[in-house]
Amino acid sequence: MLGEPLSLEAAQVLYRGNFDAECSGQKPGILVERSSGEVIGFSGLMPCTVLGASEFELGFVLARKAWGKGYAQEIGRAQLQFGFSRLHLGRILAQVAPANIASVSALSKIGMQLHSTVVSPGRGVRHIYAASAA
Repeated sequence: MLGEPLSLEAAQVLYRGNFDAECSGQKPGILVERSSGEVIGFSGLMPCTVLGASEFELGFVLARKAWGKGYAQEIGRAQLQFGFSRLHLGRILAQVAPANIASVSALSKIGMQLHSTVVSPGRGVRHIYAASAA
């Protein structure tokens, strides 16, 4: 039923299948606010093929109470640094809904540039931002 909490077993299956329990840096991880200890979202680098090749995209989802605190830029910068220095990626992408002005601004502030616009299956129209290791 929609809106019902998952059982412990179902939550564990969801987490292991979709989140970075192995600390690989290639799936989303849970974000915890240091000052409060509260979970405020998730973020990470994830494989993607939106432009036809196997690449990685950075992503983040923040709870509304975490908006406007600079977390998106902090997360984005950390993901770019990790992807370039630890995973040795040549380019990192990000997909954003054109109407999501806050995320567009955060991506621009961390040095990502608009690359193209696509219709992403299951996600709709998305601007693709890119940053290169150079």
